[in-house]
Amino acid sequence: MALAIQVPKSSLYRRAVRSSNDVTHPILKHLYDYWKSRCSGRRCPARADLDPVDIPRLLPHILLVDTQPGADAFRVRLAGTEVVRWCGCEITGRELQDLPNSEIMEIFEEYRQTALNQEPRLSQGPLKNAFGTHKNVQRLLLPLSTDGATADMIIGGVIFDRSLISAPEEIDFPQVSSEIAAIHRVG
Repeated sequence: MALAIQVPKSSLYRRAVRSSNDVTHPILKHLYDYWKSRCSGRRCPARADLDPVDIPRLLPHILLVDTQPGADAFRVRLAGTEVVRWCGCEITGRELQDLPNSEIMEIFEEYRQTALNQEPRLSQGPLKNAFGTHKNVQRLLLPLSTDGATADMIIGGVIFDRSLISAPEEIDFPQVSSEIAAIHRVG
């Protein structure tokens, strides 16, 4: 049974990503290039093709989301520290559609389009968290497929306003090490 979703108009800019030239932020560009390098001629790589040890500087900005059949539901498997900090609460294990965010149905639709079309998507615009804080957000969603036919996970990179000017070298490495260990546990 398909989920009926009404997506309100917003100021979020959204589009499919055709090449790394479509991605401008260096952290998101690095994630896209890494994902693309793991495709090996396939439309998208599997989760098993990704190794967090290869991308330690990206981990605070990463979301790993399980996709339910038909892309009718999404569960957050892992959220990086920058994502959790902005959300204001731990979101690991929660259903995407249950997260406290006024734009959640738009975000849900981005994940849905990424899964159904098995294509990367990029969005940018203002977003409000559960505390009413507005920030400019850039989000890159990349499909993952175990069987090569259906996207069963999505890896996302999220950059929040204050991070838009931060170089990847400024990330706290003890924090990143704990995130690598967490990803290996849920992998």
